[in-house]
Amino acid sequence: MKIKLKIVALLVLFATQLHAQQTRTITGKVTDARTGEILPGVTIKAGNSNLLSQTSSDGTFSLTIPSSTQSLTFSYVGYADAQVSVTDNMTVQMTTTEKNLNEVVVVGYGQTVRRQLTGSIAKVTSKEVENVPVPSFESAIQGKAAGVVIESGSGKLGQGIKIRIRGTSSISASSQPLYVIDELPITSTSQSDINNEATNPLVDINPNDIESVEVLKDASASAIYGSRAANGVVLITTKKGRNNQKTTLQLDANTSISNPARHRHFLDAKQYVDMIHIAAKNDGTFDFEHGYDVFGVNPQTVEDDIAAYEAWYEENILDPYSLGTDWKVPEVNTDWTSLLYNHNAPASQINLSASGGDNKTRFFASGSIARGVHRDSRIGKPNFSGMTPITVRCTPPARMLVPTTSGELPKRSRHKL
Repeated sequence: MKIKLKIVALLVLFATQLHAQQTRTITGKVTDARTGEILPGVTIKAGNSNLLSQTSSDGTFSLTIPSSTQSLTFSYVGYADAQVSVTDNMTVQMTTTEKNLNEVVVVGYGQTVRRQLTGSIAKVTSKEVENVPVPSFESAIQGKAAGVVIESGSGKLGQGIKIRIRGTSSISASSQPLYVIDELPITSTSQSDINNEATNPLVDINPNDIESVEVLKDASASAIYGSRAANGVVLITTKKGRNNQKTTLQLDANTSISNPARHRHFLDAKQYVDMIHIAAKNDGTFDFEHGYDVFGVNPQTVEDDIAAYEAWYEENILDPYSLGTDWKVPEVNTDWTSLLYNHNAPASQINLSASGGDNKTRFFASGSIARGVHRDSRIGKPNFSGMTPITVRCTPPARMLVPTTSGELPKRSRHKL
């Protein structure tokens, strides 16, 4: 018994020493880089692990981490995240982030800086949505605006996308927000037939032409746009030229290939024939047990009823469906899902823009062409869109705007692009 206790004690001691070798305790202090003040409540994360800790009221911390951890990440409200290499006694200085407070935000009735904003507004800038290979701007801002839920249906190109700012507010009425492009409210409801899947009129907006997207989420939007803003407002500001700016050209091009994530699994030819024979067996057995004589063959055994049903199914189902081929082999076994989807289906998009201006006139001209193919690679669907806003300063002040145009290339031009 004493020997067993000694062995257990040795094992416990060995495990304790091994654990001590695999972990270490890090201590330190976090302060403001400009004022030197201590920062209590700073969140500390160890590398890519889930180990978290916080600084105490005097700005100090103590965290036990694995020996393999190379860095700690410090985050605090109003300060930029700091990733610092691990040392024995750490001194971390964090800097404030004031650029968000000085950011200009469109609020529906003008512009203001974020530090003077009292409402709830989520903003997505052009840097976050341009050069993103997505079919519409809603897909580009998905996951980038806090409190905004974007849902897609079947994934069909150009389909209607649901944006929920305040959740689903009605069972029968629409929960879509109001869209305002350059101070002009637009129609976002589907223009397709009610018997078909809803389309998305906003798909013609090129994400590369967007300067910023502001989402008004609070009740103040109703004071500006009335009852139409009951589900929130999405303000879209397109790019404009700048005064006293040299003409700048920008060309963006991207190409991609796509494949279905997975194919649906259906019965092949042999499995379908086996299913028909199983159905004949079940029908024949049921009729024989209940004394039914559907075909007038006066069956003596259950096999007679089964053979009658098999003959009927083969003559009325298998023979017509096989179109003259031998379904017993089977001679034809077509995988329809492989024929439906194009393997490595290509798609491409080209965007060209020019912007500039002098002390009185500023302009921004852009055009894009996108092309994707269906199963038959010879059939393409090129779409083009363009926008040319021109602002001229006159006396009295006036502004001329050439609206956005978009559409589909003529059918005879498709194969020449």
